[in-house]
Amino acid sequence: MVQLKQVSIRLKSIKNIQKITKTMKMVSASKFTKAERELQAARPFGYGPRKFYESTQLVKGTVDEKKDEKGKEPPEPVVEKPDEKEGDKKTKRIYLVVTSDRGLCGGVHSGIARRIKREFLSRNADGATHKLVCIGEKSRLLLRRSYPQNMLVSVKDIGRISPVFADASVMAAAITDAGYEFDIGEIYYNKYFSPVKYELSVIPFFAKFKIESVITRELIEIISGAAALK
Repeated sequence: MVQLKQVSIRLKSIKNIQKITKTMKMVSASKFTKAERELQAARPFGYGPRKFYESTQLVKGTVDEKKDEKGKEPPEPVVEKPDEKEGDKKTKRIYLVVTSDRGLCGGVHSGIARRIKREFLSRNADGATHKLVCIGEKSRLLLRRSYPQNMLVSVKDIGRISPVFADASVMAAAITDAGYEFDIGEIYYNKYFSPVKYELSVIPFFAKFKIESVITRELIEIISGAAALK
């Protein structure tokens, strides 16, 4: 028979656990609210580059396109390839995979890894022209076994505190210091909507020379148009 004293000790232990759990929920809710507020403040900084890509036709179509009514994935932006000499030059790509360093959101991270694997398979990716940049320990652990020859840079401890421009500078410097000259890059991440809804998104980015060439072309067209009006 279970003695009354043992039952009393057990109930006291359960109550203590409930108090600890309640405190942890309050702390998590506070952190989550803070992260949501910082996300809303940071999102406008991403609109400028996207509109630039669309207006300069670096990307054909809309960079961020929502799913259609049937729930199918929208067609990805068709990125213009750089000029190739007699077809012997392959387009060099970088896949920037953004996940967290830790956490129990397995489905969130594995979804990005599966998407990367599909892209590699469809593009017949090799180690020389397709490189991986992993932001977060989760993405590195999921992809390094399958694609060790494609790993270029791995960065962790990003986002532990409020993200600032210095964090982006660290990632950009790490990619530059790696010495890999790429033509096209793609950022794979989960776009947040609510605590129960997120969507895997892909945003392109380009090398410095590609952006400079587009700006130069735009300036030439503007100058030529102004000269024609005289």
